Amino acid sequence: MADRDSNVPPPFQLPDNLGASDVEPVPPESTARSLHAMAPSKEDLAPMLEAHAPHEAIHNWKDFTIHIVAIVVGLLIAVGLEQTVEFFHDRHEVAQTREALRLEREQNRNDLARWAIAIRREQASLNNNLLVLSYLKLHPGTAQALLPGILTWHSATSNLTTAAWSTAQQTLVTGLMPASEVRALARFYRHISLIEKSNDDYWRALNEARLYAFRDPDLSHLSPAQIDQAIDGTLRALESLYLEGVTIVNVNDDFPGFVAGLNPADINSMPHVTDTESNSSLAAPIAETIQRIDAAGKQKDFFPQAPPAG
Repeated sequence: MADRDSNVPPPFQLPDNLGASDVEPVPPESTARSLHAMAPSKEDLAPMLEAHAPHEAIHNWKDFTIHIVAIVVGLLIAVGLEQTVEFFHDRHEVAQTREALRLEREQNRNDLARWAIAIRREQASLNNNLLVLSYLKLHPGTAQALLPGILTWHSATSNLTTAAWSTAQQTLVTGLMPASEVRALARFYRHISLIEKSNDDYWRALNEARLYAFRDPDLSHLSPAQIDQAIDGTLRALESLYLEGVTIVNVNDDFPGFVAGLNPADINSMPHVTDTESNSSLAAPIAETIQRIDAAGKQKDFFPQAPPAG
């Protein structure tokens, strides 16, 4: 077994034949230059952040209070600036929404003005159809040339718009507007919605009334059942047209002068409404009606209030 120390190399020694004159001395300047070259430059050193201790220590409650007040004031300033920015942003949104609603209202005003004129013509057209169909019912098989008129089925109304109002609700801008303004807008667009619904009903009734034309447009060939179907469809179309007119009149009640060209007298002529409540010859039955209604609770409303003077 080999000796463990035999593998250890001997300590390093200078050769015996190397004298002091053989070692070349290094000039001090050269050593300094070497060390300077080895040292890292300022560019190689990464910048370092320095942490400073507080300039002053908080020694008493007064200093603590001043410190807290400074923090609170800073927070209040930051919150105030943020709220100021939000305030002007909200005002800008409300101003934009109001302008969009104004333009939409003007467009609807122009459309309803044309609509009011169209309702008068459509009413006249439907009354004409009822006259022709009623004659045909009494004289079935009459040649078209001998009838007191022709049947016309037209709808001249246009679509109203509610895009600006829908956008204002979806973006929650209405929450930034005065409640009274929002209520007035909601009432206006409620009228618009009812007018459009009545117009849709009118269009469907109009098409039901002229179903006969899909088989045979010659009126002299209509059966009694087809004539009755056309009369029923015409009456439903008149009812829908009446509701359109009533709603347009109601728009003027809530927003005076918004729509011109239609008044309650025009609307009441559709179902042939007469002023029975002021007819002195009907004083006795009017009094009985008033008594029945008042028994349910007195209130000033659209019902008769007193019998007409004889």
